Amino acid sequence: MKEVQGNSPLKDEPVIDRKKEIIKTATVLFYEQGYDNTPTRELARAADLSNAGIYYHFKDKEDILFHILFDSVNRLLEALNAAIKPDNDPEQNLRQIIENLLSMVLESRMEIGLLIKESERLNLEQIKIINEKKNNALYLVKNEISKLQEMGRLKSINTNIAAFSIIAMTNWSYYWYNPGGPLSIPEVAAEMVKHFFAGILK
Repeated sequence: MKEVQGNSPLKDEPVIDRKKEIIKTATVLFYEQGYDNTPTRELARAADLSNAGIYYHFKDKEDILFHILFDSVNRLLEALNAAIKPDNDPEQNLRQIIENLLSMVLESRMEIGLLIKESERLNLEQIKIINEKKNNALYLVKNEISKLQEMGRLKSINTNIAAFSIIAMTNWSYYWYNPGGPLSIPEVAAEMVKHFFAGILK
């Protein structure tokens, strides 16, 4: 592989590792400073690369943001799929969904923050891809709630709003959760489960 001129040559360095390092650096800068306030030259400097080194791996700054958000929604879907067991009671699956989503969000606070605050910076095609992933996540949650409805175990509720509520209360925890506070992540998840099911179950 040819070297890209700049502070750090790419020769003999795995491309995927360098891309991951750029994404990791960009995630911190975009989250702390804002996407618009982070010029590519600053990102290149922080990643120990030239601008050309950044563009070797990504088309532009927008492409870097897209990769960050794409990875974020994929991790959300992985957390959901890991929570849903076909043979389990849907209530049990929903309890696990809340715990998995909360854990994932709080372990990836910067990425989720960018997903919430910076998605509009993407182009229309990229936004469509991200939104399709979000809709898939919403469907998985709604499907488990609908199973409870079909079993006659729910109050008269709108299943769309109930599914949005789970996504919202777990995603927005990145704003207020204090890792040094009195409640652990499993304890917060247990409180969320208690309040959610108190509102929807007969």
